[in-house]
Amino acid sequence: PLFLSLLADLFPGMSPPAKGEYPKEEAILSRVVEKYGLVYHEDWILKVIQLFETTRVRHGIMLVGPSGGGKSCIFKCLKDTLQERHNIPYKDARFNPKAIRAQEMYGETDP
Repeated sequence: PLFLSLLADLFPGMSPPAKGEYPKEEAILSRVVEKYGLVYHEDWILKVIQLFETTRVRHGIMLVGPSGGGKSCIFKCLKDTLQERHNIPYKDARFNPKAIRAQEMYGETDP
């Protein structure tokens, strides 16, 4: 709602962008959710789709949030969905951000 209200303020009179539709991915996702014994909850599925849309325009993504917030399940379900959809293995890298320097985590430029 906040983002949409900002868009309305910046572009008065224009309708907000249409929600992305990914029928093939959502069909696979429903099977993956069932495979892991999770509940197919629309709000949770929206978070998976939002992460999917983010991966299409960004790389080097971090999922942050409180313990038990569903970050690992969202990531695992999206990864399995994309592996089945594209028939290729996907890799993920996890690390402890306290164990490395900020420059190693975010990157740095040579002067």
